[in-house]
Amino acid sequence: MTIRVVLASLVALPGLLGACSTGRPERPESFETEVRLNFPGDADLGALRAAAIWVSVDGEDDDWIATADVELEDPRRFELELTVPKSVRRDRLTPQERLTFVSTPRVSALVYRPHLVVYRDVDENQRLNADLFDRTGPDQILALDYQTGVAAVLDVEALLRRLPDERAESFYRATGGRFTEFVKTGVLGGLQILDPRQPVALEMREPELSRQLIECARAALSSSSTISTLTVSDALDLNTFCDITRSGCRSEDLDQLDPVPKWQPDPYLGSGWWPICHERAGVQSLVVAKSTDVCDECRCRSEFRIETYVASLDALPDWWPCGDEVELCRDASSLTLPGACPDLADAGVDAGLGTAAPDAGSDASVEDF
Repeated sequence: MTIRVVLASLVALPGLLGACSTGRPERPESFETEVRLNFPGDADLGALRAAAIWVSVDGEDDDWIATADVELEDPRRFELELTVPKSVRRDRLTPQERLTFVSTPRVSALVYRPHLVVYRDVDENQRLNADLFDRTGPDQILALDYQTGVAAVLDVEALLRRLPDERAESFYRATGGRFTEFVKTGVLGGLQILDPRQPVALEMREPELSRQLIECARAALSSSSTISTLTVSDALDLNTFCDITRSGCRSEDLDQLDPVPKWQPDPYLGSGWWPICHERAGVQSLVVAKSTDVCDECRCRSEFRIETYVASLDALPDWWPCGDEVELCRDASSLTLPGACPDLADAGVDAGLGTAAPDAGSDASVEDF
C-alpha cells in the first residue's frame, strides 16, 4: 500500500484558490472519502454494511454511536460521507490526539479519528448492533481502519484563526480545497496528514480483535512473539518427539480433539492460516501456522503460532485432513516445517529445525524432529 503524505510542495488541488479567495461556507461541509478493502470477491459473509463509530466518555463509562451506516454492494471499494454527529459532545470524544498542520511556526489542533468499519449485519436491522463496551449485539465487525483513516478537527474555526494568512492554504491543501472538519491521516511513526485523494484502507480482523482495538483506543502493536506447540498422539511414545528442553509438548488422544477450526478457519476474518502435512518414518504431522494480532488487557502484539499434531500412520484420527484437504509432503526432512513442501531430500538438511535427515528405515528422533 502506497501512502502519500501531504507536503507543502504539493500542487494546489482543484477548488483550493476559490476556497481561499472567495470565502467559505457558513458551516463546514460533509466529507466524502473512498474506502478500499482487500476482500475476496467470492466470499459469502451475508449482508455487509459500513459505518463510522464514534466513542465518547459518559461519566466513568465509554459509549458509542454509529453514523454513515450504509449497505455495501461491493466491500472492496465504496464511499462514506462523514459529518461530526450533533448528538455527541466533542470534548468527550476519546481518544483525542494532536495533529500538526503547519510545522513553522508550529500550528496543531486536537482531532478525533472515528473508527471506519465493515460489519456483518447478522440481525439484518440495517444498523450496527455489536458487542462494544457495555452494549451487546449479534453483528460482527470484520474490518476496520488501522494504518490510514480520517480525523475530525474538533474546533476548525479556532484552527483557522491560529493559522497565519499566508499559511491558510496548508489547511485547504489538507482538505482537498474544501471547508470541512475532516482530513485524511496515517500512522507513520506518529499521526500525519495524508494526501486527501488517497483512499482509506481497511484491514480484515477477527471480530473479537476488532472489538478490542476499538475499546482499547487504537492500541498500538508493542511487540511480536512466536509460539510453537507440539501435540503427539497417545498411540506414540512422547519421548521420541519431545525432550525436557521442549516446551508446549504434550500427549493427547487425537480422536477426542475438535480440529476443524485449526485447519479450516474462515479465511476472511483477518488471520493468515497456512496448513501443511509431512510424512516420514511411519508418522504424519499436521502443521498449522497462524499469523494474527492479539490483545490482553489492551496490551496488543503480533503473534505467530505454529501448531503441530503428530499421528501414527496406523492410527490416524477420522478427521485427519492430510492428503485430502491439506497437501501432504512425503519423505519429508522435517515434521515441523510450516509453509509449502520443501525439496530438501537431496540436501539431507532439516531446514534449520533439526539436524541431518536420518537414513532410510531409521526411527524418527527428537534430533530429527
